[in-house]
Amino acid sequence: MAREITAAVIAETQKSQGAKPFLLAKLSFDGGDVRVWNGRGDLTFNSELYTGVGDLGKVSTIEEGIEQRAFGITLELSGVPASSISLALTEELQGRPAKIWLGFFDSSYQIINTPNLLFSGRLDTMDIELGKEARIVVTAESRLIDWGRPRIRRYTDADQNELYPNDDGFQFVSDTTQKEIVWGGTTAGGQTTGGAVATGQGSATGARTFAGNSEGGR
Repeated sequence: MAREITAAVIAETQKSQGAKPFLLAKLSFDGGDVRVWNGRGDLTFNSELYTGVGDLGKVSTIEEGIEQRAFGITLELSGVPASSISLALTEELQGRPAKIWLGFFDSSYQIINTPNLLFSGRLDTMDIELGKEARIVVTAESRLIDWGRPRIRRYTDADQNELYPNDDGFQFVSDTTQKEIVWGGTTAGGQTTGGAVATGQGSATGARTFAGNSEGGR
């Protein structure tokens, strides 16, 4: 994804005392968002409060490349009290949004401009190591990983209605598997006197049955 580093950020990184970078992580769950950053205390970004985890939180190297493949990341949180681990044990997280930002502080520890979005993907797995204190390791994948997942669709009424609830185009598809279709020949008084039967168990008088054993002349 495109990156734009503002002039203010560039100027801050070139100061003699060095830059003051920080990371923000936002993980979305059914019970609400988990928002943390790698410092101490609370930090407000986009009118949302982020809790500092200090040295207890780690983020793996965030990679990007020109090749067409998905890049993943790992987020780790250690020192979690075992009594507070119930959310992690019961939460359904696969496919939930995950975002990581990189920002910089100025000399007064105010956020410079808007932090840059480094990663945007979906949560994949969560491993938990229990003890006196718990260690949680969450993996997230780029949305590009969806390219490798098959999209299985079927020509059935139920499948079609998942996408288009009011579409009846496939309503009678299942009936056609046992439907007897007769064509050709002549018709007198509404009765077919000749032709062919495509499927089914019986045949019209004098008709040839493709799916049966009888054969008649025309």
